[in-house]
Amino acid sequence: MTADHGDQDNTKGTRIDPALRIEELLLRWPFVDQFLSERGVAALDQPEAAIGSVLDDAQRADLATFITEMAVFLGTDEDTVRELTISGGHGKDGQPEPVTELTVRVGDVISLVGPTGSGKSRLLADIEW
Repeated sequence: MTADHGDQDNTKGTRIDPALRIEELLLRWPFVDQFLSERGVAALDQPEAAIGSVLDDAQRADLATFITEMAVFLGTDEDTVRELTISGGHGKDGQPEPVTELTVRVGDVISLVGPTGSGKSRLLADIEW
């Protein structure tokens, strides 16, 4: 994280630019909401606020450490997949599938529902590959 734009850096001297807006932090690192909530900052109520207006220097240093540790834990880096688009194919009977395209983005919550043998596990296996 640099003072200029909040990019990730694994050095010990990292800091969060006090002018960085909360919504920018949340867009880049959605898990920051947890950190802010635990400190009584209602981030979603004030997304335009600069992080320096709600956290002091020590808290911003703690936030930088939190982001670095979470990024390591989650295995995030610049090569992270942020969006996945799956194109429909053909079913077991050779007919085109009713879904032509499904796009899933980071943070989306979806559920797969269908009868036995409908391809739920196959879809997940294909995504994992």
